[in-house]
Amino acid sequence: ATEAIHRSLAELAAKGGGTLQIPAGVYKISDSFHIPPSVCIAGVGKGRTILVYDQNGRRLGGLRGKEALFNIRTRAGMRDLTIESNKLTEVGIWIYNTEGDYVSRDCFLERVEVNMVHGPRAEKTYAIFVNRPWNNQPHHAERLRMRSCEIAGGVGGMRYVNIRDSEFIDNRFQSAGSVIVHGSGMTHCVFTGNFAEPTKWSQRA
Repeated sequence: ATEAIHRSLAELAAKGGGTLQIPAGVYKISDSFHIPPSVCIAGVGKGRTILVYDQNGRRLGGLRGKEALFNIRTRAGMRDLTIESNKLTEVGIWIYNTEGDYVSRDCFLERVEVNMVHGPRAEKTYAIFVNRPWNNQPHHAERLRMRSCEIAGGVGGMRYVNIRDSEFIDNRFQSAGSVIVHGSGMTHCVFTGNFAEPTKWSQRA
């Protein structure tokens, strides 16, 4: 499925956007993916469309060389599917813009399930990673929408830096650690119906 997804994403990018619809089934993937602006990867439901990364020892081509399965820069997202990593990778979904004003805008995750393995490099493993300081640039995410997602595995289900005007509604986090917020954290964000175990949301300077 890897080449077919790469090819479809490139075609949608050339058209200026659209939805890559993936039918029900289990699909093995062996590389990372960059979701272009105005593009959505959509399945038919959590537990029905399942993307499984099961490569061992292969370095993924994520942003800044990080091992991220799916990279989202701006105005793009995923919905109605499950992502599983049977081998240890650093990041499941990374929302991070390295271009223009370094702001990720209008990204979304809706009804997405992410299951990350918890292994020897677990201290570096996150199911979802939003932003990261780079070249002294003030990275931000604006109008991020995360609804009805299920996050499991990793040291922290999610790690965020500098998020504003965003909403987190009806999400469930199950990981070895808390949902960690670094830097200036979150401003003007809406939190409704979220559940985290075994620990809480936390803020770190």
